Amino acid sequence: MIRAAVEGDVVLLHEIERAAGAAFREVGMDSIADDETPSARVLHNYQRAGRMWVAANAADRVIAYLLADIVDGNAHIEQVSVHPDFGRRGFGRALIETVAAWAVRKELSALTLTTFAHVPWNAPYYERLGFSVIPPADVGPGLREIRGHEAATGLDSWPRVAMRRPVAQNPTGGEAPVMDDDAHLNEVRKLYETLIEAWNRRDARGMAERFAAGGMQIGFDGSTATGPDEIAQHLEPIFRDHPTARFVTIVKDVRRLGDDAVLLTAIAGMVPPGKSDIEPQANAHQTVVAAVTDDEWRIELFQNTPAQFHGRPELVNEMTAELQQQLT
Repeated sequence: MIRAAVEGDVVLLHEIERAAGAAFREVGMDSIADDETPSARVLHNYQRAGRMWVAANAADRVIAYLLADIVDGNAHIEQVSVHPDFGRRGFGRALIETVAAWAVRKELSALTLTTFAHVPWNAPYYERLGFSVIPPADVGPGLREIRGHEAATGLDSWPRVAMRRPVAQNPTGGEAPVMDDDAHLNEVRKLYETLIEAWNRRDARGMAERFAAGGMQIGFDGSTATGPDEIAQHLEPIFRDHPTARFVTIVKDVRRLGDDAVLLTAIAGMVPPGKSDIEPQANAHQTVVAAVTDDEWRIELFQNTPAQFHGRPELVNEMTAELQQQLT
């Protein structure tokens, strides 16, 4: 769960920072591992200002945190740290998406941060999250001051960069959208949406890439395929040899199955090529089980179950009518 930090969380953050910093010893950066953690006073200031968020496990134990400032009109990520016992499960990403939603509400232009250029879990990781390196000539005065302080304290013994990621503002005006407290659930919802979009554009590889290495797809007819390569091989002749129908879906529930697994359920209908209405005989319940792999959500199971409601035609009609409303 991602939430705003409370005062009692502060005492736990030094342990997280020390544990997270230890990884720098593995790449020969012992002085970074030994660097001082933020003082309790500094952390309390962030918490009281509403610019500290934490990730907590099912027992509400804090396992990661993020600090943010406003620098040059942007939301600047001062620090984001995840306890290594909970690493590579998407908590860092979820914290960043939470501060991105905060930036939208504050009408800020972008997220910024400074980081080590060649440490795998620093700049290369942030690039996967949509950040790009800011050319030195484009670094704003506030960010330039931060970089100057880093250089003065010895951080530039290894190459560092400033990075930026734009945030999407609400194009219709009014109040900006607010991200759910649990950003992980939003990520799994987006994962499902990209899966369905790939089907609708007849992209076998695009669908397959959403799956974990051992992820399984169970089709409407009961056929199975396991792993991205096998799933792609299963889907390619379907798209090549058949005019496939387009999915119309409604997500019904997204919930946790623990710290690093999520269950999503949806209903789905299909619009055959050249038609404009749902085909009731193809209605289905869709189930996704997603888990974190290498700090990204991937599908472990995607199952289509026919929704024929044998002997209860009124339920078929009800589902069809609900899905048909998505087309109006």
